[in-house]
Amino acid sequence: MIGYWLTTIFFVIMLLFVIFIFIYAVKTAVNPEDAHKIDPLPKGVDDDKT
Repeated sequence: MIGYWLTTIFFVIMLLFVIFIFIYAVKTAVNPEDAHKIDPLPKGVDDDKT
């Protein structure tokens, strides 16, 4: 029975690790400054409200 718990805990930890690595990779690959260069906000729109 302890083997099932250890296996479940191991897979949950591995799943969280993979999710963390995925989010980290996406955040480092995407440059948020590109959004302002490609599609700037129209004049008169407050940047803080978006």
